[in-house]
Amino acid sequence: ALALDPDDSRIHWILASLHSYLREFDEEKQQLERALALNPNDANSMVNYGGYLACFGNIEEGLTIIRKAMRLNPFHPEWYWLQLGSAFLAARRYDDAIEAYKRRTSPMVWVLSRLAICYAHLGRDAEAQEMTRQILKQNPNFRISNLRGGGWSVEDIAHMEDGMRKAGLPP
Repeated sequence: ALALDPDDSRIHWILASLHSYLREFDEEKQQLERALALNPNDANSMVNYGGYLACFGNIEEGLTIIRKAMRLNPFHPEWYWLQLGSAFLAARRYDDAIEAYKRRTSPMVWVLSRLAICYAHLGRDAEAQEMTRQILKQNPNFRISNLRGGGWSVEDIAHMEDGMRKAGLPP
């Protein structure tokens, strides 16, 4: 049997990620808070906590925490930029979100879809349609209806779906 150390902040960060995937957001928050209580300098937990806060309406606090994590770990992995981009998307700061999402060197479908959303809401139709082309090249079966909401509010999900429709993604 594998013994897990309940005082290891990384375990709580991993559990938080699992709870997020299972859409158990209260548990996710508890695990992130426990991870940060055990290790206040854990940049991975910090960036996820900032993303959590931003997606649940505490955008400015979330952005502050994400930026703090990025300063704490200046050589952070690329996925930190995705958290920052998502916080900017939640704030409807599309240009900032685009800048963050473009830091991903090999963007997968869901990153491309968020870029398409931003471009569409900015009225940058050619760029939105190019994202749609790339998305459907990577995943010809992509559908807006398959959007996994994660920790996004109902309003944010509707906003994202609207952007995807504007970008020409299939329903």
